[in-house]
Amino acid sequence: MGELHPLEPFVVNLLDPANLRYVNCRVELEVEDAGTIKEIKLREAQIRDAAIDLLSNQPYEDVLGSEGKSRLREELLVRFNRVLSEGQISRVYITEFVVQ
Repeated sequence: MGELHPLEPFVVNLLDPANLRYVNCRVELEVEDAGTIKEIKLREAQIRDAAIDLLSNQPYEDVLGSEGKSRLREELLVRFNRVLSEGQISRVYITEFVVQ
């Protein structure tokens, strides 16, 4: 297991015509070396933007259940690694996830 870096919580409106649904979640990123955490901190605004963009385009039904969360983890990993120029995130953990 590598080092973990927690991101600040996200509260994001889901893709919902009535704008009644939102998700409140916490994410932690696993990296193999500490140098990657330094870059994550430098690019945190871009990483958060990538997460918010993804989450805000998800319908309520798509984020429910373990399959939905698994897809979110995979897509977040891809988007976060696109932001980084050095190092890579090896895993994304969703440590809190509340949908209203």
